Amino acid sequence: MNQKTRILLSVMIGVLVVFAPALADEYLESLQPMQNIHGFTVSNVYENGAGQAMGARFISDKYGFIIDLMQIQSVPQGFYWIKTLPTSSMGEPHACEHLLLGKGNRGRYVSVLEDMSLANSTAGTGLLRTCYHFNTTAGEDTFYDIFEAKLYAFLHPDFTDEEIQREVCHLGVTVNPQDSSLDLDEKGSVYTEMVSSLEKPWDYYGGLMNRIVFGENHPLAQNSGGNPAEMRHMTPADMRKFHRETHHLSNMGAIVSIHADIEVADCPQKMTDI
Repeated sequence: MNQKTRILLSVMIGVLVVFAPALADEYLESLQPMQNIHGFTVSNVYENGAGQAMGARFISDKYGFIIDLMQIQSVPQGFYWIKTLPTSSMGEPHACEHLLLGKGNRGRYVSVLEDMSLANSTAGTGLLRTCYHFNTTAGEDTFYDIFEAKLYAFLHPDFTDEEIQREVCHLGVTVNPQDSSLDLDEKGSVYTEMVSSLEKPWDYYGGLMNRIVFGENHPLAQNSGGNPAEMRHMTPADMRKFHRETHHLSNMGAIVSIHADIEVADCPQKMTDI
């Protein structure tokens, strides 16, 4: 590194140090733990490496819903998490992931809204939580529209019993291409996915180890994705019971990331309105 480069780097670092405090958001800096704002109580204030407030945790006083609000210079993003402790190995958490945002009128509405709103989304089922991430380049209003549509679909789905059975596990007719004979075959998006998953040895032995360590009836001993042998016995009533017991506001939360051009102070009020 030559002398000119050293001087330039020193000047740049000096400018960043001098002006870093000015980049902090005044609203976030003013937040204090236990402060009440628009029906939320501030639980924690998050700081970056420079000691500036960059976010906070808000807990709804009425519902217990948790929002971790972060100011990050990227497109607006949301990350829903729902505690979905499995009570069996029939795969209810995994089935919910497939059904909530893709089936029924409300699930299909979310899917179409994302397609029309320049949004990207993913979802995943873990041992104890199911998570849903999305982002959009279409701006602030569109972000809140998607946030609300997803939350409504989580809490008040309208998928049918037929959609549950077809998405999870059912018998379907297959046609032999050689002689046009008909056969019955086990089908279902969740079922076929888990058949493929359990063909991998680490999935099989991982489940066995969890049962040895935690005991047969512990949530961590169950297969949240679903064991094909048990998925065959799932009924729509089982699915709806699991959803009713897990998908409520006090059992879930969201991480929200917005950039500096969006007013941080408006977010708690918008979330209260939603």
